[in-house]
Amino acid sequence: MRDKEKIKANLEQSIVVAEKLGHKLKKFEYHTDYYSAFCARCSAYVQVTSSEFSGRGVEEICQQLCESCKKPLTNDDLDGKCFECRGNKLTLYPKTSFVRQKDASFIEYCRKGNPDYELSIETTSDFYWRCQSCARRLGSGYQGEPDERGYCQSCLNSEISYAKRKADAIEAAGGLKIWERKRLVNKILTPIDYIALIIGFLFFVAFAMLILVSILTAIYRLLKDFFEEWTTSGENKIISIVVVIAITWCIVRWKHLNKRPLPWDNDKELR
Repeated sequence: MRDKEKIKANLEQSIVVAEKLGHKLKKFEYHTDYYSAFCARCSAYVQVTSSEFSGRGVEEICQQLCESCKKPLTNDDLDGKCFECRGNKLTLYPKTSFVRQKDASFIEYCRKGNPDYELSIETTSDFYWRCQSCARRLGSGYQGEPDERGYCQSCLNSEISYAKRKADAIEAAGGLKIWERKRLVNKILTPIDYIALIIGFLFFVAFAMLILVSILTAIYRLLKDFFEEWTTSGENKIISIVVVIAITWCIVRWKHLNKRPLPWDNDKELR
């Protein structure tokens, strides 16, 4: 029992050490008296026993290759490409305690849903080059310098603006408790408002369709009565036949009658 507990403790410690070096260990396989695993990125080997854990996976930094040219990446290449393939150097910033805590919380959240969640290079690296709020690039010419939390200046301005609007809303409501009570009431009433709007919209559509059907039905009945009265007389039948023939003739000859005259048509007439 003690050996199993020691192996379990060494196993957990080996995972922590390997992840700090950038490794992503696959599922450990159990052997007679030890566990073993390989890194999913660089195929480094790790062996865990009751006394220790060893292997290149927990002794050396995980060496990854560029996605395009397959050259070795440095610790600063957080986007999976080397300096030559990327074409421009990223402005990297050392991770503060807040950023590290945020990464740890994110990893814990992902592993709750997927125990085999693979850590990204940016998560395991000691640097970052994107804003921790909007994920836009930092540095001169982009979002500028970040603060302690890794937020860019635009996100800070938005945060300050939101705080000011919130303070004004609380003041206009007459206090924090009243403002929170109004927010709670709005959250309860908002779904009811949407349901009422949907019901009203469906009723309006049904009413409009009913009116349209009524109008079309009335037009159909008028035309039906008109043609029934019209066709009862012999003279009207003759007039109808003449009108149909005339309309048909116009449709057949429409293209010829409206054809644009060509320059040589006048010469033919002169001949």
